[in-house]
Amino acid sequence: RVALPMLPEEEEQDAEKAKFALHALLHHLADQIDKLLGSASTYRSALDKHEGSIKRGATLDQLRDLEQLMLSRIRDMRDSNDHDRRELDEANAKVAAQQAELERLQTDLGIDFLTRIPNRRAFDCRLIEETDRAKRYGNNLSLLVLDVDHFKKVNDTYGHHAGDRVLRAVAQLLDEQRRKSD
Repeated sequence: RVALPMLPEEEEQDAEKAKFALHALLHHLADQIDKLLGSASTYRSALDKHEGSIKRGATLDQLRDLEQLMLSRIRDMRDSNDHDRRELDEANAKVAAQQAELERLQTDLGIDFLTRIPNRRAFDCRLIEETDRAKRYGNNLSLLVLDVDHFKKVNDTYGHHAGDRVLRAVAQLLDEQRRKSD
């Protein structure tokens, strides 16, 4: 290649371009140095904070003492929970026994535990009384038998709690509609 000699005007333009490029490069470099110094300042601040927290922090012995204290309190809580659980189990057993006794007493009294209306035992006694009365006075005797249709399906579909509520509702309805002599 052969270089052609440049005219002074072209050299001056190239020099201006070079100055402009160098100025832009120096400006960019200054910005990058400012950013690095800012980052270093932030990093140094974080290091200072970390160093301060380490100095304020507990020693290894203090940490071990704290660990032992926490473990001791956890054991105390576990013991307390075990004690409370035993007392709760005893109370539940007592309630279950009382409930069984109540059911037995209600059965003896002739009251159904669930529906609170006369039970089968009361029915049998009352049927004998009414049959004897009808014979003695020569009266007719009427007996009404009800069946709750599809009741098993209620229990199977919605559970026994729902079935119990249905039985209570039917019993309450019948009890409200009967005469005292019925």
